[in-house]
Amino acid sequence: MAVKITADRVLTNFLRNRLTDINPSRSGYWVFPDFPRIKDLGDASFPRIGITILTDNSNPMGIFDDTQYHAISVQIDCVTKKDLGFTKTVTDEALGTMSSSVNSSRMTYTYIPTAVTNIKHGGVAYGTVTLKNTDADFTAPAGLAAGTVEVSKSTGNLNFSSADGGAHDGQAITSTYTVYLE
Repeated sequence: MAVKITADRVLTNFLRNRLTDINPSRSGYWVFPDFPRIKDLGDASFPRIGITILTDNSNPMGIFDDTQYHAISVQIDCVTKKDLGFTKTVTDEALGTMSSSVNSSRMTYTYIPTAVTNIKHGGVAYGTVTLKNTDADFTAPAGLAAGTVEVSKSTGNLNFSSADGGAHDGQAITSTYTVYLE
C-alpha cells in the first residue's frame, strides 16, 4: 500500500525543485512545510519560505477507490531579514527584437541592473555598454557610435545608436547582467 503524501509536503518538494536559492552561502533546505523557524538564525539562513495549509477538503474519487480529490487553500510566507541583500547574475536574458524604431518604444530590463556584462544582437556582443543615471542623460541615437548601447540606471531603458537599429533589424537582443536584490 502506498503512503499518502500530504499536500504541504507535495508543494514543499515542488518548490524545492523549482526555485533557485538566492543565497549562495548556504546548503540544505530553505523551503519548509510549516512556518519556518527564524528566532535564533544568522544571515546565512535567510530568506526562508514556509507553507501553511489553511483548508483541505477532500472527496473520494470513486466508491472503491482510495484516490482523493482535494480543494486546498495554502499560505506561502517568505521571511527575510531587514537590510539583507544578494547579488544575482542573470545570463542571456531575452530583452526583445531589434527594429529600426527601437528607441521610440524602448527595450527595458525587467529588473534594473547594477552592472551590465554584455548586450548582444544575434549572439554578437555590442562593443560598448554605458550606464547613465536617467533617460534624460541618453545621447541622441544619431550621435551614438555604432556598437554602443546606453542603459538608464533609473528606468532600465536601453538606448541604441541609429546605425545599429537599422543594421540589426529583426535580431534578438539578449543581455547578461547583475542585479542587487534586497
